[in-house]
Amino acid sequence: MIETIALELCGEQMLLLAEHALFWKRTRTLFVADTHWGSTEILFTSGHVDAGPGGNTAGDMERLDQAIARTNPRRLVFLGDLIHARGGRNPTTLALAQAWRNQHRDITMMLIRGNHDAVTGDPPESLRITCVDEPYNDPPFVYRHYPIPSRAGHTLAGHLHPAVRLTGPALNWHKFPCYLQRDTVSIMPAFGRFLRQATQMPTSTERVYVMVNGIIRGYR
Repeated sequence: MIETIALELCGEQMLLLAEHALFWKRTRTLFVADTHWGSTEILFTSGHVDAGPGGNTAGDMERLDQAIARTNPRRLVFLGDLIHARGGRNPTTLALAQAWRNQHRDITMMLIRGNHDAVTGDPPESLRITCVDEPYNDPPFVYRHYPIPSRAGHTLAGHLHPAVRLTGPALNWHKFPCYLQRDTVSIMPAFGRFLRQATQMPTSTERVYVMVNGIIRGYR
């Protein structure tokens, strides 16, 4: 089972994780995008999914715990859309987030504000997550939510919830989340589950890494 893939970006050694995360080895920085905490709680409340109280946020936090245990980061960067919507700031979700944060007191955390964060607002101060607008320069990288190229460095972003369709031998197909690497932009898969995914048609110069059931595999 392949759970990690080593990458090189701008001369830096990176580790791509099947948990939908990216790790910058030299600085011990872990990146995730589009957690959308509280999204399934909102769907459960409105009757759209049978997610149950607490939704899938707890499961996503457990998967993030796995990525943290695997890499032992000093810093965790959320590339936008931490909490799904104002309805996601419910007592259940915030209590889960606080308990999760208390387990990782020694990790510095930063949120690059995305479009959902602009509506939802910054997370509670008790979570100790520094919130900044994009772009945030950290050479040789630029942290953004939107996958926009930058002259200042290689952009690490999210927002698109990228996925690819793979066809099986019986011509049946399935859509899988992926990490999409371009010359000057890398787009992270959505970390949160039950989110809409945008099917990508990679060009010959783009590299795709598909993630499914704890396995990661490169296709170009």
